[in-house]
Amino acid sequence: MAPYSASKFALVGLSEGFRAEMRQHGISVTTVCPGLLRTGSPGHAEFKGQQKKEFAWFSIADALPGLTMSAEQAARQIWNACRRGDGEVILSLPAKFLAAFHGLLPGTTSEQNVTDYFRANNIKFQPVVIEAAAEIQSAFLSGRCDVYSNDRTDLVGIRSAQGPRAADLVILPETISKEPLGPLVRKNDARWFDLVRWTHFALVAAEELGVTQANVEAMRASPNPEIRRLLGVEGDFGKQLGVDNAWVVSIIKAVGNYGEVWDRNQKPLGVDRGLNRLWRDGGLQYAPPFR
Repeated sequence: MAPYSASKFALVGLSEGFRAEMRQHGISVTTVCPGLLRTGSPGHAEFKGQQKKEFAWFSIADALPGLTMSAEQAARQIWNACRRGDGEVILSLPAKFLAAFHGLLPGTTSEQNVTDYFRANNIKFQPVVIEAAAEIQSAFLSGRCDVYSNDRTDLVGIRSAQGPRAADLVILPETISKEPLGPLVRKNDARWFDLVRWTHFALVAAEELGVTQANVEAMRASPNPEIRRLLGVEGDFGKQLGVDNAWVVSIIKAVGNYGEVWDRNQKPLGVDRGLNRLWRDGGLQYAPPFR
């Protein structure tokens, strides 16, 4: 069954991908996911392995209207789905049950966040939960679901990747869960952890103190003691971390301060800086003293 299931899964993904890509050209693609159909195939098929048992199972199922669907009924549903431009049509009750059961398995934090938000606001909804990120994105873009919930940066990335169709997608302003993201390092490496953490602090401090990629060299002559310590003109903070005292100068030369990094990578995508603003601007970003 593994090769059979894998091939079906691949075809669904391919079909949903075609739908997402062809929509901009006014072409609709419908994914058809059939269950067992009453076509009389057991009488003409050759069975390998346990032939009698498999033939008996298929021949019985082929005759039960509750488990199977006639070819004529399937054709009508497929035709109507294509005329409506549906993204997907699942044929037969057992197939619909299995699809729903599969979709509710993952139990991700995004699922819990959505469920909590809708319950708290007394709003009814029908969840479509899929574990693989690429699959859920394809399901949303193909019209299988109406709303897609995820981290805001992920939503912005998906929207920006749609080219001319990006204007058709709206990111709602509501924040339904606070799950901050940040740098990640392996455990039991305190020195590397400190360096990564203070690199982030250096970017934030540089923005607050007005040190930029363009003026970092000139700012080394500043009389401000905070700037002088940040850029290694005074003190041995860099050496305490195991690097050169001018390590922050090298970083700012390479990428700029925190605000510059944000403006270069996130602003073009339309990401609102929000709580990632400096503390003085109403955000949460601040750095401890460099001493």
